[in-house]
Amino acid sequence: MANPFDAVYGGLWSLIEAYPTIDMLIKPGNRVKFDAQGQMVPPVVADADLPELILSPATTNANLRSTSNSTQCTRVYEWIISTGSQQLTDKIYAVEWAIFITHLKWNTTLTALLHNGTPYVKQLRIVSAQTGISDRELNRGIKGWSAIWRVEVDMHFSTAALVAELTP
Repeated sequence: MANPFDAVYGGLWSLIEAYPTIDMLIKPGNRVKFDAQGQMVPPVVADADLPELILSPATTNANLRSTSNSTQCTRVYEWIISTGSQQLTDKIYAVEWAIFITHLKWNTTLTALLHNGTPYVKQLRIVSAQTGISDRELNRGIKGWSAIWRVEVDMHFSTAALVAELTP
């Protein structure tokens, strides 16, 4: 059984992969999913590996016992896009648009996730996006436009249910 962090990670990928034209924008083999066994960021990138889309966990904030009966956790994930193209309209805008509009369905996809029979995802926000010409050294030699879109997911759990998980 997937824990809530696994389920949210997979849910974010399902949002983007439900977009009808995602396969034309990013080949399935160019989607770096760290929940897939053996998946890693390729150290060297060929033209056929682009554009590339990575989903990476970034930061977590938690408020243990935030209310008398709940515990809150907010995770930030980063969608990292590398295009290999120096034209804005060629690839980067299309992939950024896909990220933007697909996250509109978070309220049906992510709120369907359950922990101990209870929905726990309460909110998703796109908190920032940075787009620019990539730093070739930091970006494994990839030329062209890249972007990082930060998505924040608020989760609330029953504290009693979490404590019960600690007891064998």
